[in-house]
Amino acid sequence: MNDKVNAQSIIVANRRARALSLRVKGWSLAEIGTELEYGGQRPDIQAGVDIQRALTESREARQDAADSYREMELARLDSLILKVNEILERRHYIYREGEWLAIDGEKVIDDAIALQAIDRLEKLSASRRKLLGLDAPTMVQTTGVHLVIEGVDMDALS
Repeated sequence: MNDKVNAQSIIVANRRARALSLRVKGWSLAEIGTELEYGGQRPDIQAGVDIQRALTESREARQDAADSYREMELARLDSLILKVNEILERRHYIYREGEWLAIDGEKVIDDAIALQAIDRLEKLSASRRKLLGLDAPTMVQTTGVHLVIEGVDMDALS
């Protein structure tokens, strides 16, 4: 029984793909219905239904692929964020000309590395927010527009 269902599903999927392909080529629904030998009184309607189902399945497949890609990118960004946080939590000292820079015997902390890590964290966070669609669109407000058309006497138009 399962093999029969799978075979039927394959036949239907192929028929829908063929119907969609013919529609893209400009065939009418009636021509597609005749070509693919849809039974019944209105093969054009059956062809239309198959084409709509093919488009829906295609959209769903693309959405599934997009969701998988989004999840993969989020995992990658989360991993990078963890690594940057590890770098940020460590102490970094200034090392110049083969020795540690020290003042009164105390190593001098290198804030530049922490600042670079913060910058990278901000970029990763922006990528993550963009991927998730969390940033609100920027609102732009205009106060007025002054239009000048060269070579046209505006007083003559009124």
